Amino acid sequence: MHYSSFDSMRRAVKNHVVRDPDLGQRPLRVLDVGGADVNGSYRTLFRFQPTEYLVADVADEPGVDIRLDGSCTLPLDDRSFDVVVSGQTFEHVGTFWRLFAEMARVVKDDGVILVAVPSTGPVHRYPVDCYRFNPDAMEALAADNGLVVAGSHLDARGPFHDLVTVFRRSLRLDLVDVEPLAYVPSIDDDLQNDAPDTDVPDVEKSAGDMVVIPTVLNRIHAAVEPRFYFETGVYLGGSLAQAKCPSIGIDPAPQISVPLQDFHEVAISLSDDFFLDPAQTARLGPLDLVYIDGMHLLENALMDFMNVERHAHPGSVILVDDIYPNHPLQARRQRCTRHWTGDVWKIIPILQIARPDLVVIPLDTVPTGTLLVLGADPTNTTLWDDFDYILGDALASSEVPPDHILDRRYALSPRDPLLKRVLQMMRAVRVADDPFAEFAKVRRLISGAQPRRITRKVS
Repeated sequence: MHYSSFDSMRRAVKNHVVRDPDLGQRPLRVLDVGGADVNGSYRTLFRFQPTEYLVADVADEPGVDIRLDGSCTLPLDDRSFDVVVSGQTFEHVGTFWRLFAEMARVVKDDGVILVAVPSTGPVHRYPVDCYRFNPDAMEALAADNGLVVAGSHLDARGPFHDLVTVFRRSLRLDLVDVEPLAYVPSIDDDLQNDAPDTDVPDVEKSAGDMVVIPTVLNRIHAAVEPRFYFETGVYLGGSLAQAKCPSIGIDPAPQISVPLQDFHEVAISLSDDFFLDPAQTARLGPLDLVYIDGMHLLENALMDFMNVERHAHPGSVILVDDIYPNHPLQARRQRCTRHWTGDVWKIIPILQIARPDLVVIPLDTVPTGTLLVLGADPTNTTLWDDFDYILGDALASSEVPPDHILDRRYALSPRDPLLKRVLQMMRAVRVADDPFAEFAKVRRLISGAQPRRITRKVS
């Protein structure tokens, strides 16, 4: 299972099962058709309440409860499951419509069917690969089985661009136009905001030439003079408070502890949900300055960058925090230190390799480094088109940061006058008639001035 499939199904479960006033309040009986655990399972999405979770599959794999014979017949009673889920299965079934009819037979009258299928992508036989699907195919399946489509989402992330569809016997009018659930702890990633009670000097060491909040962020604001500021990961509000212009910060569980101004808005939302909502993105001003400091997992940081770039411009200044763990334990995906970066550091090679059109400059900030990304191109779809391959390769690579990350070998001091000059030049890029031609001047300046020597301060 690729990451975007799990992520899209997570959203469907939240918005069509958890918030359902009936399904969301009773013990569930769930059937996963084709759910053998191959690189992941949807099982963990149903931790929010007591659930009997059964897996039916032709594969003889651990965790399969019902071994199917390949006839597309489910040896189960009519109307016996609250939820029937199936992901990345139909393309491998020659007569998938027969299998779907069986799924429709076993779902309860007030239940839901959740299906994820690829709309594009390369051949991946298991043991065969027969189909790709458009939304009309799901409408046809619904009509042929006396169902309705209660929701549909075509994922922008490739290479499979999954189509996730929710089926019911009839529409639940009380769920129409209801706001999506912002954050469900038992389904969404643990925010890991609470630092463990540890004080091992070597493990908890900090490094850098200047503290990022408020000092470096204030200097960047002064040089960029943004018309609009945006950030992911508000939490206590310290970074948002530095903005002197109209601003929006998003966080699913903010705990504001500092005074904010009237022009500082806090949107209580997961960042992905924010960017999927046209009403939310319509409130964005020109993204002259962006600070990404959300969940310290690579997939979240990468998605934040991709979503931001879609609404950015060539003159945007984008910052990604927490790129430099000071000890290998700080880089673990499960937090076990006070200073915690997770595996966000992996975004550096991803952008360098997949997006050579960008300028990527690590900054030597306290406590865990900051990445400066310039040259945003909202028309570039490379990261979107190959998302699951790029992310999958990165997550499969070593969790231990290489020495050049741990010792910040290629970082630029935030005191270096080159940084201020570059940021000032970005103001000209954003108003130029040909912004990419103007940005070429910034690229030439940086390429002619790098590498730079730095002096790290360790505490």
